[in-house]
Amino acid sequence: RARAATRWARGSDELRAVASLRAVCFGEYPAGRSAMAREAHLRMMSKVEWDALEAKLEGEDLDFKGVGVQCLLAALAEGALQAGAGQELDRSCKLLGEPGRGPELVVGSLDLNTGWKLPPEDLVGALPADKAEAARRRAYLSNVCVAPGARRHGVASAMIEAAKAAAREAGIEHLYVHVVSDNAPAVGLYERCGFGVEAAESKAEARALGRPPRLLLRCGQW
Repeated sequence: RARAATRWARGSDELRAVASLRAVCFGEYPAGRSAMAREAHLRMMSKVEWDALEAKLEGEDLDFKGVGVQCLLAALAEGALQAGAGQELDRSCKLLGEPGRGPELVVGSLDLNTGWKLPPEDLVGALPADKAEAARRRAYLSNVCVAPGARRHGVASAMIEAAKAAAREAGIEHLYVHVVSDNAPAVGLYERCGFGVEAAESKAEARALGRPPRLLLRCGQW
């Protein structure tokens, strides 16, 4: 099967492709609407995702003050997916490619956030214990997503391993990720990549926040 290439997102074309992918993966759109209405909705959500991503990368998001954010993308050569797969992707997810590299589809992305806490999550990593040290030696994965048509191609695991390697090189000692408690496939994926549960949110805490309970997983295999 085709293997996805991972790299840090650079430039407006790649950031736009990542934002469009996130609009597809994270957006909710009522069934039964016209294709034109859905496309207009995706365009709007893509702009929201793009603005949010740029603000974090450029240090302009006040909620992420003191958090270093990098965006990793995964791309497959156009045509690498089976016929019909990837149709849900907006055309903005397509990159023309550089010399020696043909057109690509951005099929996955995640953010690597270096800091003691990941806004706006309430579960905070325990290691390292010193807050000042944690600001430099602790990081969190977020916004991990893979296009529906590209799942089961090893895209997510390739991105996670690339992020782990980058974190090690940057001196990160403890890498965390938040996962919804009952998302067994996601929990299994992270466990295969060396993560284990460090903390769990109670149902009462989650209910007060108006969302499903979450787990905080820490990578223990470097």
